[in-house]
Amino acid sequence: MSKKSRTAKSTFPARYTGELATPIYEPLGDVGALGASKAEAERRAFEQRLLKMDQLFDWYSIDPGEPDAWIYLAVRLASEHVPGMRVHHKRRGRKRTWKDGLGPELVRDVDALRQTKKMTYEQAIEELRKNKKKPWLTYSLPNLITRHREARRVEQNRQRLAEQLKASPISQAMGTVLGMGLTDENSGDQN
Repeated sequence: MSKKSRTAKSTFPARYTGELATPIYEPLGDVGALGASKAEAERRAFEQRLLKMDQLFDWYSIDPGEPDAWIYLAVRLASEHVPGMRVHHKRRGRKRTWKDGLGPELVRDVDALRQTKKMTYEQAIEELRKNKKKPWLTYSLPNLITRHREARRVEQNRQRLAEQLKASPISQAMGTVLGMGLTDENSGDQN
């Protein structure tokens, strides 16, 4: 919904069409003239509203035969017309700038630089920030130091879990079943 339609004074959104977009016009005659009274005009208007209610159920794809159909219709109408009933899903806080997968890339770049030159992690990160071909220029030095430390920790945990899995009896049994991890010594071949 646009900002203009939210602040407009119109009671009905422009999205309704047909009979749902057409107001009910019920003439009021003079009391006693042609037998038309205000009560009679109200009764006819009420009947026309009831006919339009069926169209509202169709409009919102609600089966009027359902046990809670009227509640569903009331909630849909309230959500449509009452600002306090609308739900807006959005993240709180600042927009994320650190993209998934940058951590391992940062660790690789820092390790590669540290292998060619003898420097600390911080010095390597500071050197990487000077390279305009790499994405690290857009991040602050403290941010990159923190992200590098986090990525190293994740990689160390991953390697530790891989070693534990490799050493587990289940993994060794699966390796035997699948024919992996057998050496000449284990296979019984004697040449």
